[in-house]
Amino acid sequence: MSNYSVSVATPMPVVRPTPVVVNVNNPSSPTPVAVPTPVSVSPTPAAPASTAVTGVPAIPGVSANYAAFAQTAVNVASKASPYLPGAVAGHGAASAVSNNAARAIRSSSRAASSARYATRSSSAARSARSARSLRASSLPGGAAGGVMSEVLHAVKSSVIVGGALSLITNGYDLITHKETTADAGTNVAGDLVTSAVGGAAGAAVSAAGTAMLAGVLGAGLPLTLVGLGLGIAGYMITDHLVRNTTIFQNFTNGVHNMLSKL
Repeated sequence: MSNYSVSVATPMPVVRPTPVVVNVNNPSSPTPVAVPTPVSVSPTPAAPASTAVTGVPAIPGVSANYAAFAQTAVNVASKASPYLPGAVAGHGAASAVSNNAARAIRSSSRAASSARYATRSSSAARSARSARSLRASSLPGGAAGGVMSEVLHAVKSSVIVGGALSLITNGYDLITHKETTADAGTNVAGDLVTSAVGGAAGAAVSAAGTAMLAGVLGAGLPLTLVGLGLGIAGYMITDHLVRNTTIFQNFTNGVHNMLSKL
């Protein structure tokens, strides 16, 4: 048996050529350039998109869209609060006076018809008494009780509207931590007081003004619009005066101290 020896050739290492840069001014003398070491760059994760709406305070447990809607509602309520309670009181009082004026016109018409009939009827005395009764019911004093009842209802509506607007604005400020519980409660209590007093003043001014103008404007929309404006003016003036009184300030301070102890 013959012995064979097998020799395995060692592979030659692969030599990569070094990149060179040829000097333009001296092409025969290239300058070697070192290969830069690759740098591993990890991508920076993008920041999550904010769900908040610019200028709108976040409300715990409420999405950004609903928080923006709540902010819009509060802005509307805040702008309406100086005018709307007085407008409600003035409109109610003016409507009462307008309705009374319309009833008076109808009663006067019926009284005139009865008087004409009395001159031709054999029962003249009875017809005359009926005419006097209808005339009495057409006078302002004859329907004073009905007008007063409607004016008081207008004041009640003013308090409800003023209290609701105050609850919206102060409740929102409480939820968004702009006010404490004592501050919010004090503001609501003060707004209820001014809504009652201002609503009464606005209704009284509206009722008096429209009663004097009823003979000129007659019953209808113009008289009601005038009463609405008088109600707003009476409410705003009274609200300003009441808030600057010592009695009102003592009241709100007492409410604040009581709520602060809870």
